Amino acid sequence: MDMILHSLMPFIDLTALSSFVGAVLCLLWTACPVLDGSPTNPCFDRCRRLLFLGLIGLSISSIGILVQRTMVMAGLGIADIIPILPTVLFSSHYGTMWLLRASGIVIAWCIWLLGRRHLNSRIITILLLVGSAAIAFSRSATSHGADHGDFSLQEFSDWFHLMASISWGGALMSISLMFSASRVADSLEQQHIVSGIAERCYVLFGPVFAVLVFTGLYNAWIEVGSFGALLTNTYGRLLLVKLLIIAYLTSRYIAPPQKGKDEAAYATKFLKRIKAEAFLILAILFCVALFTQEVPARHAVHLMLMEREQKTLSNSGKSTDMATSQRNERVPEQGLLKMTGNGLYFVQIVIKDQALSVGVNTFDIIVRDKKNKEVTGAEIDVVPWMPEMGHGVFDKPLVKEKGGGTYSVENVILIMEGQWELRLKIEKDKAESYVTFSFHVT
Repeated sequence: MDMILHSLMPFIDLTALSSFVGAVLCLLWTACPVLDGSPTNPCFDRCRRLLFLGLIGLSISSIGILVQRTMVMAGLGIADIIPILPTVLFSSHYGTMWLLRASGIVIAWCIWLLGRRHLNSRIITILLLVGSAAIAFSRSATSHGADHGDFSLQEFSDWFHLMASISWGGALMSISLMFSASRVADSLEQQHIVSGIAERCYVLFGPVFAVLVFTGLYNAWIEVGSFGALLTNTYGRLLLVKLLIIAYLTSRYIAPPQKGKDEAAYATKFLKRIKAEAFLILAILFCVALFTQEVPARHAVHLMLMEREQKTLSNSGKSTDMATSQRNERVPEQGLLKMTGNGLYFVQIVIKDQALSVGVNTFDIIVRDKKNKEVTGAEIDVVPWMPEMGHGVFDKPLVKEKGGGTYSVENVILIMEGQWELRLKIEKDKAESYVTFSFHVT
């Protein structure tokens, strides 16, 4: 139930963004010379109203998501987060991306207000699409797609996938909201408009489907990693439901109906088809909102292995004694030394002033093997985690190899006091090792 409640605001956000993009696409299509582009065309008024509702939804969801994220990050109630909001907005990566989103929404509002009498202009619609793309990018830059860093291939793949999804799905939802099959049947003007939109919608499906497939496969490979993970955790199962719905929708667009000479029948059939498809799009958006609250399948497997190895290590007196003896022999007082769960490496953390604090932290990691040899060329991931609150941080730590088995870790931003863990994954020669260090942050 908590996951559903936490997913409600992201669902509103995705629905509003999709409706906004769909309305912009309808404006772009009806502004084409083939159709009646006069300002008296009823499509313009309906698009303008839908744009207004989309912007209202985006404004509300943006504030709601900011409050929700801040509450999770700080572990505080809604009444206690006001003093923390400036820190989140101006001192974190999430805050930077939220300000980008807010700027996109403000620009979209200005365009809507200034251009409401000129919505049949291609320039206006293109500017609105650029604004929606900026809003979509802010989502990808604060999602699991940004786990590999800013402007990474994974982040761009997530962005392109999101843009393709909301373009196709948003167009279907917007058309279903703006037109009624019964009214279109009695109006030659609306039949002409809907027929033109239908043709462009079917044309849009080709490139959108290609982007969805390629980016979806890449994202699934990064976030899931195996077919088995689709069934073993919640993230994978939600993704599987999404894929099944998309597969069904795709089957309906492989061979679209031909227009023929009866424009009324073509337009009416199109509207009846997309009514059901619009509900399926909402189901997809709800699945996406749900698994944004879940740990990606690949990461979930890593966490499971980490907990298993930690349990094995805690039950192994031999490993504990070895770690203790090594620490007594060669570790300075300010160092912390542990052996990885699989026994491959000794990992030492060296922190200036011997403690972590609220704010930005830096420290070094020294990795040696069982023969006390320096471990170089390893890939190290550091995940700050607050077990009592059940959350981590939104700014990913940066790990750089310094040489001699030493790795520097920067940008470790801890936003509150309490018990924290540094969960390390060390990958070398296709072998993954895990170790966790606990700290009390003041």
